[in-house]
Formats: sequence, C-alpha cells, structure tokens
Amino acid sequence: MARLKIYRSRFSRLRGLLGTLPNDDLVMLVPCSDVHTFGMAYPLDLAFIDAKGRVMKSYRNVEPGSRLRCSNAKAVVERASCAHKKWFVPRHFAGETIYRALVKPEQNMMTVKKGSAHENLSCVSCD
Repeated sequence: MARLKIYRSRFSRLRGLLGTLPNDDLVMLVPCSDVHTFGMAYPLDLAFIDAKGRVMKSYRNVEPGSRLRCSNAKAVVERASCAHKKWFVPRHFAGETIYRALVKPEQNMMTVKKGSAHENLSCVSCD
C-alpha cells in the first residue's frame, strides 16, 4: 500500500524525499510552488497542484540537480520516478482533483485491489 505523506513544516518541505530510498510512497509538500532535486540519489516524478487540488503541471523522471517552478501552484506531489506506474498528465486530468486522479471516485479506498491500476493510498501527516 502506497502512503501519501503530507509535509507542512519548512524543514520537512525543504528535505522532501532527500536522503530516502526509492519506494512507492508519495509526498505532498504544502505550501509549495518551487522544487529542487539537488542532492537526490534518484530521479523523481513531480506534479504541481493548484488551490482546488487540480494538477497544473506534471513531470516524469526529473533528474537530480534540477529545479522546477509553477508560480500558481499551492502544493507539489513527488515520488521516486517509476516509468511503469500511472502518473498525472494535466490534459487528461483537467478539472480533476488529486484524489480523483489517483482513485476512481466510485471506489472506496479500502476496496481497491492490490496491483490494480489505481494507487491505494493511506494519508499520513508528517510534520
């Protein structure tokens, strides 16, 4: 089961996934509109989220040593880059919230089967 960790403190947002090993977890940095991958040991997938939870921009396989910005973003979701797993594509998710993009709204998170096309998320706040 992938977990969505929410980082709100300045230190936790600055650290993000730095110093971690690649896994299935997602990290949401709130507030955030500017990310860097300096010091990372592996590439990241990134998605910039607006105030309504909609995906504005997304990037796959962002190499270490990069910096990306989206001035209107209120949050960023990041994970270890994983080419064979679903990720956000803004034009496909236009108007969709981050939750609806990850899990079909008619599905209960507890009933999403392991290995299905949709991420099964548990939310953990980590400040």
